[in-house]
Amino acid sequence: KFQKDNFYKLFLNDLFNKKEIFIQNQPLNTKNIILSLKENKNITVVENAICQELISDKNNKIVSVKICQNNKVKLISADIFVLSAGVFESPRLLLQSIRNKNLLIKNLNIGKNLIDHPFLNIGRIRFVNKGFFTLNYFRKRISHKFSYRISFSFIEKNKSGNLNHSIEFRPISTSIKKIDEFKYYINNGHISKILIFLFKNILNFKFFYNLFIQKFFPSQLKIKECSVILHLDQHPVDDDYISLSNKKDKFGRIIPIIRYGKDRDEITSIKYTQKLITKNLENSNFEFISDKSDNFNFFYGNHQCGTARLAKNKKTGVTDKNLKVFDTKNLFICDTSIIPIFGNSNPSLTIFALAKKLSNYLFLNY
Repeated sequence: KFQKDNFYKLFLNDLFNKKEIFIQNQPLNTKNIILSLKENKNITVVENAICQELISDKNNKIVSVKICQNNKVKLISADIFVLSAGVFESPRLLLQSIRNKNLLIKNLNIGKNLIDHPFLNIGRIRFVNKGFFTLNYFRKRISHKFSYRISFSFIEKNKSGNLNHSIEFRPISTSIKKIDEFKYYINNGHISKILIFLFKNILNFKFFYNLFIQKFFPSQLKIKECSVILHLDQHPVDDDYISLSNKKDKFGRIIPIIRYGKDRDEITSIKYTQKLITKNLENSNFEFISDKSDNFNFFYGNHQCGTARLAKNKKTGVTDKNLKVFDTKNLFICDTSIIPIFGNSNPSLTIFALAKKLSNYLFLNY
């Protein structure tokens, strides 16, 4: 039988905060976005080019940017410069420009405090008595473009300050994994992989049955267990950073050195979370089976940030409240490198908000 009580209600308390994560079923094609920009008469898109470094005058006003296009070095001049090269490339550009004395600033925080929000499976939840989850517990389709899933954030207090972690629940089912794999091939137009997949599963009647049920009767798809995924917040540390090597690539860029992986006592955070979930499910129809520390398998969140962080002054960061690089006149950064503390979620909306903030500031002041 299906569980009558709402599983998620068990996490609606003082310990957890509900989060709804919206998912784009078919991500936008970046190529199409670039093509639309090229059609705008007010925008010039420079293609097949690599940015090498920034060039400033004696007053730390950026006058041009040096690029390599089709193996030729060119200078592009402008009034305002906005770096949106990402958490690795934005600080690398600053560091290379400073090393070559084309950018006359000094800031020891450039490239430091690299952080991410790694995630891992910390256990699974199952019914104490016989019962099943429904697929809508884990992911609900809003339209052909969007779905959402529910997760829960919570605070862990430690010596370095509060950490804002989150947990989410994913169905444990080989058939669902196969269905997701099949949908991925379809959504991305991998014709050859679709044909290979169908050939391998031509006699897998259970797969096609579950595919039909998920498509037309998702509430009837029976799932016995769910895994618990923990998304970890991280404190910034000086030992994780980006610096420059003494080598260049074929485009004239100095190859960066990336240091990441300093132990932030994540095991303590994991055990804290496991105890929290176990306590939260006491006297319920569910039980939590925690994974042991020797089975933990960490994954990068791939949403790194912090290497050109926002701050009140250059003693603690690289950019000010208006996203301008300290000690420069007209250089701004708008990407994840300026986010000082991450949390546990994707940064897309944060970047959109920062871009809106920066555009308003530039419109009013330049």
